[in-house]
Amino acid sequence: MYKGRHRTVRHTVRRAAAALSGTLALTAGGVLAPLASASADGGVTVPYIVNTGSLPPVGDTTLPTGGGGCFETADTGWVCPLDPSTYGDDLPTGGPGELPGATDPDAFIVDPFAVAAKEAIVAQDQPGLAEELASGVTDAPPAEGDVPSNPTPYQPESGSPPTSYQTAISGYAQGNKPWCVGASTATMLSAMAVTSDVANIEAAEGWPGGNVGTPMGNAKPYLNKHQSQNYYQFDQAGSAAQLYSHVASDIYHRSAPVMIAVGTKSLSWWSQVPDKYQGLHALTIYLYYTKSSGGFNVWDSAGGNYNPGKFRINLASTWAAMGTSGAQDAEIW
Repeated sequence: MYKGRHRTVRHTVRRAAAALSGTLALTAGGVLAPLASASADGGVTVPYIVNTGSLPPVGDTTLPTGGGGCFETADTGWVCPLDPSTYGDDLPTGGPGELPGATDPDAFIVDPFAVAAKEAIVAQDQPGLAEELASGVTDAPPAEGDVPSNPTPYQPESGSPPTSYQTAISGYAQGNKPWCVGASTATMLSAMAVTSDVANIEAAEGWPGGNVGTPMGNAKPYLNKHQSQNYYQFDQAGSAAQLYSHVASDIYHRSAPVMIAVGTKSLSWWSQVPDKYQGLHALTIYLYYTKSSGGFNVWDSAGGNYNPGKFRINLASTWAAMGTSGAQDAEIW
């Protein structure tokens, strides 16, 4: 098991061979796997599609959904304490905490022309994004309702990304299974007007069953087979700046959400969850902003307390979470 940060990796056929030999063939997404001692139908199952309201306008805070005993104070922001009388011993456990690799060899097959085209646009966008990030440090980020989005039906956007932008999503929840990768895949495809069944996605992406999540990289070929709006690639972001550029480019130019691997222990909205229920997880980024040093709005298919929903997290906190629990800044963008 690898630990710590690594430099940006470009996946090649040689890297694919290493991955399949076990170097990277590890798993992600098991943040809601049932405890071994729990009954087969234990825990709480949430519906696959959850509708949420808009986010609080400022800060690294969460808008809880579906009740859950959450409350807000001036000192702590939103807090969602666990209620043992509600969940008892059936609260699902955390994930395997290993590198989110891939067991599908297609995850490492790269279309060099598509990748080159994307990276050329990223390079063009980076100077403007850097300037906007630097100039808006003291400005509050906008409320989600004030952030522009791509018109429907989809039309490619040209020019430099604005200070904030979003793509419309329908958030899919993972229920009481370790299906964060499948739920994130479904949420990403919803931006392309594709409806999904999470169970079918998990089967197609190679969920091994039991308490183990699906290898994150397996989502890449599934995404590319089910839409043509964006060519997705699976790699390590390499730096916070690279991550931000990739997200802004995909969301603005292609109205395409991005999947990232994180350790839930580093997420503020998971702070009330006991350590034994924490683990490796996948989030969907659907909105970026440059104000206040930059950040994102994400869809969390688990939500930390049986409250799947939309959350706001700044760039620094995102990057920190991508370096814990073996996440190793993995992204599908």
